[in-house]
Amino acid sequence: YSLCSVLASTAANPPAALRALFGVPTGALPYSVIDGVGVNIRGGKLPQAPTYKFSAGAQYTIAFGNGMSFVPRVDLNYTGGFTASIFNQLVDRVQGYEVINAQVQLNGAEDRWFLRGFVQNLTNNDSITGQAVGDQSSGLFTNIFTIDPRRYGIAAGFKF
Repeated sequence: YSLCSVLASTAANPPAALRALFGVPTGALPYSVIDGVGVNIRGGKLPQAPTYKFSAGAQYTIAFGNGMSFVPRVDLNYTGGFTASIFNQLVDRVQGYEVINAQVQLNGAEDRWFLRGFVQNLTNNDSITGQAVGDQSSGLFTNIFTIDPRRYGIAAGFKF
């Protein structure tokens, strides 16, 4: 049961007021339904689901004699290629991409404070991370989603 089935049923057997409005004394209203093109999507890949995805990180703590420490860190995140829709067409394919983040942190004695500098998306990668196709009423345009541009900053923290 759906709105479409109700409308189709009403058009096939309209009430008297609707017949008078369309100037049809008896029978169905003059309309036609055009079916879409059937497509078999059986066996296709799950959309927006990469085959591979992994993350790796490394950091090293350099301790100083005064109780302070310095910690550099780098992280790599990789997302493998995938298809963006259920139709698995070439136009739906999204290439794999990687993001590298890095930071350095200076810690005070007994970790009472820290000062951190960081860079996200170190290589300023602008890869496509996903896409979505609009419907026919809007011209079947494709929205693409990309990685955030390189960002950098500093952070500080204190323990009381």
